[in-house]
Amino acid sequence: MSISRETFDPAKNYKRVRYHQDRDLLDSELNEQQDIINHERKKIADMLFKEGAVISGLGVTVTDNVLTVAEGFVYVEGYIEKVPGAVLTYDPAKTSGADYVYVELLKYNYGYNQDAALINPATGEPTAEREKWVLTLKDHDTSGETLPNNVTERKVVPVYKFDRETGDVTATVQEKSNLFLRDLLGTLPGSRITVSSITEDQLAFAAAEGLNSLLQNLAERTFDQAGSYLVKGLDSFIGDNDGDNVEVITNAGRAYIQASACRKICPRQRWFPSRSPPNRCAASRRPTTSAPGAMRSTALP
Repeated sequence: MSISRETFDPAKNYKRVRYHQDRDLLDSELNEQQDIINHERKKIADMLFKEGAVISGLGVTVTDNVLTVAEGFVYVEGYIEKVPGAVLTYDPAKTSGADYVYVELLKYNYGYNQDAALINPATGEPTAEREKWVLTLKDHDTSGETLPNNVTERKVVPVYKFDRETGDVTATVQEKSNLFLRDLLGTLPGSRITVSSITEDQLAFAAAEGLNSLLQNLAERTFDQAGSYLVKGLDSFIGDNDGDNVEVITNAGRAYIQASACRKICPRQRWFPSRSPPNRCAASRRPTTSAPGAMRSTALP
């Protein structure tokens, strides 16, 4: 490569490169601009996902000492990358301990010798080179091996642990995300999310909590606008009277009292002292245009 120098330094916290019309344009400045953008994007991505997290796919089938891994997507180096499937064979004599499935990332430097399209069609001169990523599954850690030709960097991350005693295969990263929902409290409407981190079960729980919060907010708003009201039924009438107590029977029905649903699916009878009338909870039937004067109060024992 004929790159003059690498000028990007994250410690300087530069956010952009400003070009001037009366100054020379350097290759190092164009490269630094890309490095700044990639660095800022990776900071956000690293909050969302953990290095080596299996995002989707990469299903594993175990047959004795052989793992057949389907293609899938893994988060590595700030990107969600597709990894081709592979068949990995481990030492058949090993019956204890653990082996691992690794994802190897190789960063190739591609020029016109590797890609004939990287030629200026007007002059026939080579254009800017490209960085190409190639990911493969490995049955061992290749970090210490010699880099292949045209490779500038290697990154190796374990994605699965293979227990040789039980034959179980588990992901090395159990929780895919570094983002905690509690960190979002105060930033979302109706902040009632209290789970510790994002997993499928926790997201389901958070969705239920959000729905409950929404329903409660709607109920409170309805009460503010319409108060307590009777939907249907809940008619009450006097039954037996033994002189000391009186029987009050309430039919099935539904009402909203103080923004909470009151529902009875079958008639209910209760006895009250004859000289002490039962407590009454007033609920008005919602007014309708077809039934003027339909507002009334009903006892809800």
